[in-house]
Formats: sequence, structure tokens, C-alpha cells
Amino acid sequence: MKLPYRTPRQGFTLVELLTVIAIVAILATILIPAVGKVRHAAKTSECQSTLRNWGSLLQVYAQENDFRMPNPWLPKQASEELDDNLPWTASLVNNGYITKDETYNMMVCPNTDCLAGEGTVCYAMNKNLVTRWDQQYWYHNKLINPTDTVMLGDVGINENWGFGGKGSGGTTLAHPDEATRPVDTLGFREANNTANILFADGHVEGLTIDEVTLKMFHPF
Repeated sequence: MKLPYRTPRQGFTLVELLTVIAIVAILATILIPAVGKVRHAAKTSECQSTLRNWGSLLQVYAQENDFRMPNPWLPKQASEELDDNLPWTASLVNNGYITKDETYNMMVCPNTDCLAGEGTVCYAMNKNLVTRWDQQYWYHNKLINPTDTVMLGDVGINENWGFGGKGSGGTTLAHPDEATRPVDTLGFREANNTANILFADGHVEGLTIDEVTLKMFHPF
């Protein structure tokens, strides 16, 4: 018995093609923002990981120097003969804890448009870790509450600072109410308007401007 002959199908109809296109457009509308959020979250995670790495370097520095930490910035009255009369990153470079070239990459947060290079600043140290500008150092073991004390954080505006080849970074950080320049305050550029902060006990958090207190910047 012969089966009835059927004409081979020649392809999709116009209605089917339009339906597929509509489905693809809907999926793209849903997925593209989600992919963007995932990428941003990955960059935020990288920024926080970099802050933890800086914290680890500073902890090693403290352990090998009787709990002493580098000054956040250049002390006004410090002797020029002192090796630590340098920004905190340059102190780490000059004492062999990190190379100058490594600081170029470690000072860049991927959630910014700032390119790696000499003097690039995306992170800064809490300037109130020294109580007077003429002090050369601050001491980690003198902190009353390391868990709630800001050590490093995202900088508000990325700038390039020249340090005569001494390494990149080294600028200071202040509470938003006390900052005299935008570069000295936290940059709330992450999701939900948060800033990445490394605390003195080594943990990193993303906090909003309302969650950041003056106490976090005044450890003594």
C-alpha cells in the first residue's frame, strides 16, 4: 500500500520567524541587565580582594616592625633622612614588601576608568590613624576597636600623583564630613551607592554614606 505523497516543508513561515524573533528580544531584554550586574559584581569582588591584599601586606609590615605602620601621608616635620618619610605605598616599596610596578595594578579598581600607571590612586589610607601630622608612624596594637576602624577605602575621585618614581598611591582618606578635597573622601561608586572599605582587623565591607560613622575614622 502506497502512503500519500506529502510535499516537503520549505522552511519556517513568516509568523514562526516573527515569533522566534520576539522571544529572542524578550530574553535579551531580561538577560542583558543581569549580565551587566554580574560583571559589575565581579569587578566589585576584585576591588575588595585587592583591598584585602593591601591589608595583608600592611599586617606583615606591622608584624616585622613592632606593630608600626607606615604614615598615611608625608609628615610635615619629619626628617628627610627617615626612610619612612614617604607615602604608605612607597614605604612598602622601599622596604621590599612589594615592587613599584605591582603597586600600579594594585592601585586600580576595575569599576573605574582609571588606567594603571605611576601615581594612580583608587585606594587611600585613613589619615586619622596618626593623631598629629608630625608623627612618622601609627601602631596597629594601639587601636581600640580594629573591627570598626577604617584603614583603607575607595577614593572618591581618581587622580594621578607623581612621586618621583617612589611608587604609586599614598593619598589619604577622610570621613565625607571632614574631607577637604573630593579625592580625600570615600567614593560611593559601587552597587546601591556603597564604597569598599578595609577595616583594621582585615575584613572588607561595602557601606553606604549613611552607614559610615565618624568613629570609624577616629580610632583613638
